[in-house]
Order: sequence, then structure tokens, then C-alpha cells
Amino acid sequence: MRKILGTVVGVMMLGLGLGACTTAAPAAPAGPAAGCYHVTPAGGALDVYYSGTASTFGNAHLFLSTDGTCTGGTGYYATVVVGADSPAAIAKCASVNGAFTGAESGTLYGLPATAWFCTPLI
Repeated sequence: MRKILGTVVGVMMLGLGLGACTTAAPAAPAGPAAGCYHVTPAGGALDVYYSGTASTFGNAHLFLSTDGTCTGGTGYYATVVVGADSPAAIAKCASVNGAFTGAESGTLYGLPATAWFCTPLI
């Protein structure tokens, strides 16, 4: 009985040890915080207000201002997703709306490099 119990405990410990050797998948890149974004220096592109909720249809609003004030609304909305690279962003865009076939870097509007605008703008 003692030998069987020792074998069972040993097998259980071996199983636990094997589980500890697995590696977790890399974490998804963090998205930008909600707020008004603009290109520095001012005047390059329209200001964009991002809601802070990635991969949600219409989560960004483009404004006529180019100085970081997000004023003079244009009524244009865009969709921003978070992805490590263009292929990842395109896949996320397509999952939000099948009409999206591409992704444009959010850095053109002052957003971080992990933020992407789904295209075409619909």
C-alpha cells in the first residue's frame, strides 16, 4: 500500500511539474486611452476623439480642428482596433464589420503605433 501511494504521489508531482513548463500566449497590445488625439506639430491632420473602447464600430470621431481641441465636428466616424501589426489589425477590422478590408496606421492621427483605423471608412 505504501509503495502504491508513493507512486501515485510521485506521478501527481511529475504531472504538476510538466504543467509548469508551458508558456503563456503573449498579451495583446494595450490600446490607447480615451481622449482627443492630434498630430504634432498641429496642422497636419484632423483631430480624432477616440472613445477608448477598441474594436467597436464607430469608436472614433474626426473633427475639423487640427490643434488637439477636437472641435468643429465633421460628423465623420471611424473604427479603431488595436493590433501588433497590419495583418492582425486587418483581421480585427474584418471581425468588427465584414466591409472592412484594410487598416491604416493610427500614428497618422497621433494615436499610438498599436492603434489602427479600419478601411475603407464607412
